[in-house]
Amino acid sequence: MIDVAAANALLREALSVQGVTSDPRPLDPDRPPAQAQLFSDGRTLYKVYAPDALTRATAQAKAQANVAQSGLAPPILFQQNTILAMPHLGGPDLATLWQKADASVAVEAGTWLRAYHALTLRRFPFRPAGHVKWLARLLDQADSGERHIPDQAAFRQAANRTREYAEAARKQKATRAVTHRDMTLSNLVRDETRVLGIDFENMREDEPLRDLFTLALDIATIGNVSSLASLRAAYADRHTAPPVRLFLQRCFCHWVWANTPTAPSRRQTRRLDFARGLLDSDVLIL
Repeated sequence: MIDVAAANALLREALSVQGVTSDPRPLDPDRPPAQAQLFSDGRTLYKVYAPDALTRATAQAKAQANVAQSGLAPPILFQQNTILAMPHLGGPDLATLWQKADASVAVEAGTWLRAYHALTLRRFPFRPAGHVKWLARLLDQADSGERHIPDQAAFRQAANRTREYAEAARKQKATRAVTHRDMTLSNLVRDETRVLGIDFENMREDEPLRDLFTLALDIATIGNVSSLASLRAAYADRHTAPPVRLFLQRCFCHWVWANTPTAPSRRQTRRLDFARGLLDSDVLIL
């Protein structure tokens, strides 16, 4: 963790080394210590990680540079130790626009995500074993007291039902891709006439529909649930078989449920209610 004052000192030193004449200001001067602090001079955005977060800073620099080549993310201008410099995007993020009922947000988010996954997408026959083992671990952790899961009995009942869906999904058509892993509307920014992604760190393959699900969570819990159809249509996954979609959707709902704290915020409560509703109804949103 790093506070604004410490981050500012590191940034000034880095700018001196780089020979950059600039006077960046913190975007949030009162922000408490965090994994990173943001500064800008209006043209360049500086993301300052704590000194012990070099691995994380380098991971973001590499991942974002790869995506930037396709025009889906801003380029990394330079990395100086744990400081990343990139163009400052002047537009609002899609979460802000969605709160203002901007009807184009769902389509923009789905379109960007489709293009991002297309960079690394591959097709394969689905293997549910890893997900089934993960569900079993969650239940074991709940039984041992290692993890608190709200309404644990209901969670177990829903998880047992989800495991029954695994066989129908096995060897069905599915995809893999390098995923964002923090795919929220706030990590998509409308810059002039295009949408760009930010905060990349992951470079490993995962379930692409996980990113779609987390966007759907934002769409449904920030604004109008009816726009989920627009998100799904814009993403346009015509390959993944319905049994795979449903099984994964249920697993993602369990992820939301199992990670809801004992005293959830309003946002976390809305997300949990949405996830439990999907588990009860099996309405497919992916």
